[in-house]
Amino acid sequence: MTTRARSAPVVGVDARRRRGANADVKARARCVARASEANDDDDGIQLGTAKLPPTCDETALCDALYQWASTLTSSGQNLPFALSQRVDRTNDGFELAFLTAAKNGAPGELAAVGAIAASVEVAGQEKVLMIRGYGNVMNLVDTPVVMGAMPAAIRRAVAMSSA
Repeated sequence: MTTRARSAPVVGVDARRRRGANADVKARARCVARASEANDDDDGIQLGTAKLPPTCDETALCDALYQWASTLTSSGQNLPFALSQRVDRTNDGFELAFLTAAKNGAPGELAAVGAIAASVEVAGQEKVLMIRGYGNVMNLVDTPVVMGAMPAAIRRAVAMSSA
């Protein structure tokens, strides 16, 4: 398994799967853009990829990664975070949104200023885990902390889902 950051889209992704994935990606990006008004790129930026072994159970992998993301703020390992976080389960992974006080909202209302989304996609004959950033994610202080912990979480999730 390898992880690497890059900003180019994956080449060779099955056309049917790609259309579905891009629609989901653009919907996520629009959601973050409306909340933060800071997103100029609908497709987001690619923060990393991980090639998954053929024996990997996609559902178990997604469950393990969601569990990791949802416990980031309560595990104590990465505390304290500067921004609040919300983690949502998606059909093919998870989305972690970084939240701040809404500018024009009621007191105590939060709005997303950036998000990190992980999804399992098909590239040719193989499955890959795509990590994308949306909104103002590259300028957030918590992004390096989350991304620094993610490779170990991916390795554990792959080991758990391949057993």
